[in-house]
Formats: sequence, structure tokens, C-alpha cells
Amino acid sequence: SSFSSKAAAAAAAATRATAAAARAAAKAAAYKAAHPRIQTAEELKADAEEALLAMEAEQRETERLSRQLEIEEAHVEASRLEMQKLEVAKREAAARAEIARLDIADKRSKYEVMERARDQKVQLEQRAREQRVELERRTKDEAERRRAADEER
Repeated sequence: SSFSSKAAAAAAAATRATAAAARAAAKAAAYKAAHPRIQTAEELKADAEEALLAMEAEQRETERLSRQLEIEEAHVEASRLEMQKLEVAKREAAARAEIARLDIADKRSKYEVMERARDQKVQLEQRAREQRVELERRTKDEAERRRAADEER
């Protein structure tokens, strides 16, 4: 927007300078048409100097506009480079986020493996206790049957 407003201002200034030169030329032409006499050397010299001054003003305006355009082009280039830097930073941040996500997934996976192993260990220990209790109950029952059989004899 800064570029477009500056460019518009520069174009308006060029238009004003061109319009001023055109008005001066039209005025001179109208004067000459109204007074069709032979100009004196001094008048010719004054007209030539006026035309030279108008041409120099146009040249200065053209140079000023060229400098302004160069400045605006440099601003555009700087903005483009800044956008590229921001795009690179965005990609780097996305890569870091993905690495963090993968790291979390890896840790979660390891945690889940440890959780399953712990759960399996708890289940195996529970089964072993249950089997031990069942074995002790059967041993006790068998001992009870033997005692009862011994008492019957």
C-alpha cells in the first residue's frame, strides 16, 4: 500500500509537470496564432530558454520518478526476502513440531509397552497365587482324605 500510494503520488506529480508544460506550449501557440508577427531575436531566445527550462524540469521529474521507482523496487525486494525468511521459519517450526509429536508418540509407545508388561506380570503373579492357593487347597483336601481313610482303617 505504501508502494501504491507513493507510485500514485509520483504519477500525479509527473502528470502535473506534463500538464504545466502542455499549458505553457498551448499558451505560446495561442499567443503566436493571435500575433502572427516575426519574433525578435530576444523573443526567440526567451522562448528557447523557456522551452529549455520546461525540458529540464521534465528531466528532473523523470529522474526523481526513476529514483522513487528504484526505492520502491528495493522495498518490494526487501519484503519478498522477509516473506521468504518467514516461510523458512514456518517450515522449521513445523519440522520441530513434527519431531516433538514423534518423540511424544515414541515415549507413549514405550510407556504403553511397559504398561502391558506390568499388566501381564500382575496377571501372571495373580494366576500363580491362585494356582498356589488351589494347590494348597488340594493338598489340604488330599491330606484330609488320607487322615479320614487312615481313621477308617
